[in-house]
Amino acid sequence: MHQLEAFTLGKKFGHPETNEDSLVVMPNMGYAVIDGVTDRNGTRYGDMLSGQFASRTVQRAIEIFLLAQGRSDQPEPAISGRRAFCRLSRQGHSCWLCCPRRAGGS
Repeated sequence: MHQLEAFTLGKKFGHPETNEDSLVVMPNMGYAVIDGVTDRNGTRYGDMLSGQFASRTVQRAIEIFLLAQGRSDQPEPAISGRRAFCRLSRQGHSCWLCCPRRAGGS
């Protein structure tokens, strides 16, 4: 049996809901720690601060990338450039990297 422990703590100790960090834990596939970007302006995308939105988008793209490994029904999982990343991040999120107007609703 293997045991994995993980913990993140944002800068605002009294407000854990503002933590921008994310984790990916997919045993036998991959692991990632995403150090989120601190939002300084209070910009929101839906109910998330912009730093959380960025971190969760990266988290989702990594999960999709890991799940696609070795599957013949998925495109070759080679990523280069932001357009490829945007294709991965569109599942469940707006494409905020190459189409920023879509993410903020403007």
